[in-house]
Amino acid sequence: MINRKLTLVLAAALTALGISATTSVGDLRVNTLKNPSGIENASFSWKLVDTERGVKQTAYTIPVSRDAAGGDVAWTSGTIESDASVNVIPTGMALQPGTRYYWSVSVKTNLGGEATSTEKASFITGLMD
Repeated sequence: MINRKLTLVLAAALTALGISATTSVGDLRVNTLKNPSGIENASFSWKLVDTERGVKQTAYTIPVSRDAAGGDVAWTSGTIESDASVNVIPTGMALQPGTRYYWSVSVKTNLGGEATSTEKASFITGLMD
């Protein structure tokens, strides 16, 4: 109850100062783990945070690359119209054995907001059979 009141007070203060609500996305996980290694298949999860009430995800895009800068794209989901954000299974992503992959997620919301994750998320595949 105190957290909710604090959030409302903070949102009101930001609005009074002319600062709009902010949307962010974080807590990126693969197979429910932070930056795991030794995986054979991946499922992606993330959390949407917004200072405004009633905000919901309406779409996401997940790029997966072989370098931290995101230049060597191995796979991308394209824009998927969905509110899913837990254990999202990528379609058509072929993982190579013993490879580090980096990923991020961009989301769109029902109120027109957009956000892209800023944390450095990665996973390493196992040797695979």
